Amino acid sequence: MDEENVTDKEELLPKRGAMSVVWKYFGCKKSDVDQTTIICKCCRAKVVATGGNTSNLLHHLRHKHVLEYEECMKLRSASSSTSADDNENDYRNLKWYFKREA
Repeated sequence: MDEENVTDKEELLPKRGAMSVVWKYFGCKKSDVDQTTIICKCCRAKVVATGGNTSNLLHHLRHKHVLEYEECMKLRSASSSTSADDNENDYRNLKWYFKREA
């Protein structure tokens, strides 16, 4: 994993289109319009995340920022259960709709 610290304090913006909660801990410089250089908000290290892949981001958190990694895992599991609840509600709404139409 290619990590290099970025010393300037330029504001980090969220990655466009990012869906994973791990992106809460990473961003891109405002000047990086293509958002190709991913920077850790905790230590300002550059972390490779080719094509938006989050494996290296999770690896960086797990090994460099244990507390943030644990928080991320909690957020991730909460987000998964919310999605499952949303899917169940969608199913119930569809079931109710089609039952009503019959």
